[in-house]
Amino acid sequence: MSEFIEPLQTDKTNCTAAQYQADYARSLSDPDGFWLEQAKRLDWIDRPTKGGEWSFDPVEIKWFVDGTLNLCHNAVDRHLADNSGKTALIFEPDDPDGAVRRLTFAALHAEVIRMANALKAMGVTKGARVTLYMPMVVEGVVAMLACARLGAVHSVVFGGFSPEALAGRIIDCDSHFVITADEGLRGGKPIALKANVDAALDEHDTPVRGVLVVKHTGADIAMKDGRDHWYADLASDADCPCEPMNLRVDGEAQGGAAHHRRLWRVDRDDVPLRVRLPARRRVLVQRRHRLDHRAQLRHLRAAAQRCDAGDLRGRAQLSRSRPLLGDHCQAQGQHLLHRADRNPRADARRRQLRNRA
Repeated sequence: MSEFIEPLQTDKTNCTAAQYQADYARSLSDPDGFWLEQAKRLDWIDRPTKGGEWSFDPVEIKWFVDGTLNLCHNAVDRHLADNSGKTALIFEPDDPDGAVRRLTFAALHAEVIRMANALKAMGVTKGARVTLYMPMVVEGVVAMLACARLGAVHSVVFGGFSPEALAGRIIDCDSHFVITADEGLRGGKPIALKANVDAALDEHDTPVRGVLVVKHTGADIAMKDGRDHWYADLASDADCPCEPMNLRVDGEAQGGAAHHRRLWRVDRDDVPLRVRLPARRRVLVQRRHRLDHRAQLRHLRAAAQRCDAGDLRGRAQLSRSRPLLGDHCQAQGQHLLHRADRNPRADARRRQLRNRA
């Protein structure tokens, strides 16, 4: 049996056990007062007067609804006055023998400004949606901070996903812009990121009108006139102030809050789709129309891909014997639908489902 080891108590701790218990008790007895006090640790443009608004039926949870701030300012800008020379980011390259890159807060701020100006030059504005399909490079972090600075919603797609998986996530997010690199490196092996983006956009009907490309390996890639832009060509050091953001207007009306919820209504039909997650969570997706069995399978595959866009990994199950599937067919057992990226066992299962249909 494992032995319990009491945590080491020192005078340097920021919170003793007694302080923790007192804070926890106050968070239950006076949640608004407690969280508004914690909010003072952030820089606000308009300081909130409401801590949280919670409802669990229906699920609706909001924090600091009347406050206004910018996350990029809190992550970067506010540290410039006293800690501009302090290391903010340490980057370890794919090659163990490669040069380690250290960015101070001042250097990180300068990189974020350049990226934000490049995005603005491409047409990104407050409320726009941007898909990041990047390798493990500093510019990936910089791109997220730049989106936050402009008030744009960003959706991060793992750089190992296929063009089909990328296209599905772009469509679901309704992204008009993509940030990528010429290539990525994973274990020394090049990953053709820009070629994957081209395939995703050329073979699927996406709303993308601008692609920003970071030169990483220097590989020879195709660039489409009017759509593709090199990051170095658009970046500038011009002043780029942070956009004020708040939950009520900038989250809900512009899609930010809905995009980050953990409960997703993926399609709008009548048959519940259960998504089995590693953490045993369930997501109920309501479907409306009467569909025959074959069409139902097709829509479920699309729904499984959309669910994965919200980091909901796993398998989808079509519930048994639903009368709303149509007059002449019913659901046949449990149909396992894997996420969009390729898996040999999932591919075999898909073929079996197609043959049955």
